[in-house]
Amino acid sequence: MIIKKDNTKDKMLLEFSNGDKEKFNEVMKKYEFKDEQALIRFVLSVLLVTEDNEIQIKQDGDYTPVIPAEHSIKKGK
Repeated sequence: MIIKKDNTKDKMLLEFSNGDKEKFNEVMKKYEFKDEQALIRFVLSVLLVTEDNEIQIKQDGDYTPVIPAEHSIKKGK
C-alpha cells in the first residue's frame, strides 16, 4: 500500500508498506539502482517521454504493451 502522507507546493511524502514496499525493494535490487531517488527518477522519466500513455516490455521474447489499469485512471480520460 502507498499512502500520501504530506503534499505541499515543494514536497510530497509517500509511505510504502506491505507488498508495494517489497516490489519497490525487488526493483531496487534487480536493476541495481544506487538509491531510491535514482529509481523514482528513472520511472518518472520513462513515463514522461512515453507516447500515447503506453510502454512496451519484452516478456518471454515477445513485446507486450503495458498501460495503466482502468481503475488507476481518473474518469473521463
